[in-house]
Amino acid sequence: MNNYSKKNNKKNVAKERRKRKKHKISTIFFRFFIILILVGGFAIFGALAGAYIGIIKNAPDIQADILRPTNFTSIIYDKDGNEIDRLNGSENREYVYFKDIPQHLKDAYISIEDERFYEHDGVDIQGLFRAAYTAVSSGFNRIEGASTITQQLIKNIRGLNRNDIKSKLEEQYMALKYEKDLIKLNNGDRKLSKDVILEIYMNTIGLHHGLNGVQTAAKYYFNVPVSELSLSESAVIAAITQNPSKFTPVNHPENNSIRAGLILNKMKSLGYITEDEYNTANQDLNLENGVYSRITQTINESSINVIHSYFVDDLIEDISTDLRDKYNWTPDQAINYIYNGGLKIYTTLDSDMQNIIDDAFLDDSLFPSNEYEINVQYLLSTKNEITGKITNHETSGVVSTFSDVDSFIQEQKSSLLTDDEDVIAENIIPVPQPQAAMIVIDYYTGHVRAMSGGRGEKLANRTFNRATSAERQPGSVFKVLASYAPAIDMGKITPATIIVDEPYTIKQFNNYSPDNWYTGYRGAKTVREGIQSSMNILAVKNLMQTTTIPVAWDYLINFGFSTLKDSDKVPSMALGGLTTGVTQKEVTAAMGAIANNGIYNKPILYTKIVDHDNKTTILENADSSRRVLKSASAYVLTDMMKSVMVSPGTGVTAKFRNVNMPIAGKTGTTTDDKDLTFVGYTPYYVSGIWLGFDTPKQMKKSTSSSHLVLWRTVMERIHENLPYKDFEEPDDITHATICTVSGELAIPGICDELNIARTEVFISGTEPKESCSYHMHNTPEPNLNNEDNSALSPDPKDIDDDNSPISTNTPSTAKPTPTQDYINPEPSSDQINNDSNGVEVYIPTQVSNKQDSFAYY
Repeated sequence: MNNYSKKNNKKNVAKERRKRKKHKISTIFFRFFIILILVGGFAIFGALAGAYIGIIKNAPDIQADILRPTNFTSIIYDKDGNEIDRLNGSENREYVYFKDIPQHLKDAYISIEDERFYEHDGVDIQGLFRAAYTAVSSGFNRIEGASTITQQLIKNIRGLNRNDIKSKLEEQYMALKYEKDLIKLNNGDRKLSKDVILEIYMNTIGLHHGLNGVQTAAKYYFNVPVSELSLSESAVIAAITQNPSKFTPVNHPENNSIRAGLILNKMKSLGYITEDEYNTANQDLNLENGVYSRITQTINESSINVIHSYFVDDLIEDISTDLRDKYNWTPDQAINYIYNGGLKIYTTLDSDMQNIIDDAFLDDSLFPSNEYEINVQYLLSTKNEITGKITNHETSGVVSTFSDVDSFIQEQKSSLLTDDEDVIAENIIPVPQPQAAMIVIDYYTGHVRAMSGGRGEKLANRTFNRATSAERQPGSVFKVLASYAPAIDMGKITPATIIVDEPYTIKQFNNYSPDNWYTGYRGAKTVREGIQSSMNILAVKNLMQTTTIPVAWDYLINFGFSTLKDSDKVPSMALGGLTTGVTQKEVTAAMGAIANNGIYNKPILYTKIVDHDNKTTILENADSSRRVLKSASAYVLTDMMKSVMVSPGTGVTAKFRNVNMPIAGKTGTTTDDKDLTFVGYTPYYVSGIWLGFDTPKQMKKSTSSSHLVLWRTVMERIHENLPYKDFEEPDDITHATICTVSGELAIPGICDELNIARTEVFISGTEPKESCSYHMHNTPEPNLNNEDNSALSPDPKDIDDDNSPISTNTPSTAKPTPTQDYINPEPSSDQINNDSNGVEVYIPTQVSNKQDSFAYY
């Protein structure tokens, strides 16, 4: 029953007022709470937005046109375009273009790494939700990646290896921006832009064993270019990507097989392959006799373990120099570009020739066994157990055989190590002695076809190259280059010019008196005989009295020598007696100029270098030619040096035995037999060889022809399948029969009957015009001077099996001809001559006060 009394109504009104007041307060609080939530939400959102904007601002800038790997493997090719070597810097990578990657390899990567690759804009939203759902539903026990191929590419290139939220957001933003910019760059072509991303991605992924990109992986694991990979092989390579160390098919084929099978199954479910293709490829994932049995390791796991040839060593030095000169780079910049630039380097190397030289220089039977020894260098690093101090030791010694090397090392280790030291590193470098170097050049172009910078196994990279870096005395090879070539070229002498072999002293050069390599003097001899028998006094006389030192110097510089010093401007220059010496590369190229009709070609090791895209030529080695001699002068010198290769010539041992081919050349042997040199050439190639000890010391006389045998062995194999041809004679060459006693025209019936007539070559206009003045008025006995025209021939007892002289010191019994009126106890006025160089020359009866006597043959 309701109470409508006044008191009760008043009570109800008060209650209603209290109720409304309470509701009002609740409403105020609720509204305040909502406002707080809204404000907080906006604050949080603002903070998140600000953080995201900060991440975007700090994200690395991406330019769509340059997001490519920067480190590539440089590849070296021989003259025929065959790959011969690789240079790997920080990464081993060979770039391959999209069109050359098989479709099933592309599909394999898309299937396992990013199945909606061609549908999303850089970030796969569906993949993100799936990854989030998987993580939550599993109580965060299962975490799936949601990175797209684009995101992985950015991570690989930019080094974003962290997996925190900030890095993920940064990665996603960069992926979206990159794809957008790339599509714009490609004029809106979305498919092309995706192809570009996939191409770059497949060239950047790491695939273990130092491999980067699918091309190097294909060659390493299967010894084929990526274009030739089968479906199962593609699955094997794609399986490595997620965790290379875990899924490498070399070390963990069982892991790789499971993941490769998963990839094939995914490809089938996505419609990339048929059931039959799946079955065939899946059956090939057999650990016993399937794809894993075909895996080969054709690329060493580390480029550090790859020992490059002497040719490649010198090639790197040449390219480095040329890059520095052209681009004004530092040495470090040049070397870094050579090893990491992905260059395609086209060289002048003939691989067949190089194999011939390599075989010979590894064959100990071609080297003098009676001189054999091994220089051992031992490098030892130790660490003290107590102090932690690291000490580096270096010692060396000489042993007789390789079996003695271990004993030597143990002795050194015992003497260097203390009880509290541990070995942390050691390196043993055995170098057989005597050493040698050889180079073969196509003198028509200057292209270096082959070289060896040392005998025995090469144990390190960019080591000392004796063919290009060792400056050694060239000996009598310089007689032709410094003394005779300039005089022939100036028309001052001919092969028939008579020079007297007699005691000879030059006062202006501290009474320098050259000596012969044989005992005694042989009297009046022609220039041809002087070259053939390598007569020292004739060469020095010609230099001082005819050529002159300044002219000889200019010719030598024009011949390409870069190691000559001002101190070499002395008479002994004619004999190769130099301050430091010359390199085999330069002396061989210089003699090649004579072979090439007087045209010098700078020796080069490469023709062209292009970038890894085959679009830009980085360097080009155009032929660098200059004329250093008249063609007729060069031919006359060649004809005279052909005499060196026949008895009694000093180079007869180098003459081919089984190949019919003309050879010209010049020996160079120092008096003390420290350096043995020979430079010879055929109508095809010029080649120089050096033999000696790294630390110069005298060699036995029985060793004196060893380098000639080695040269002949190599060059005969190089020429065995080449057709015969002769040196081409220029038009301005004349032939005339001369008397070798007077150098004038031979008198028929007299000079020829005395066996002293010879048909000689001359530059037209320089041939003798007068008949033999000596035999015109004299009818000498056939045995004039106690010698005939074969006086220089070795006795039969001094001939070895190669038909070459064993002893090169056989005394000569030759007496001077009656026209050699020089035997006076004191010099007369006509015995003191002033040459064009202002050098006073005194010809005494005996050599006195010998100084710096360089006797070479």
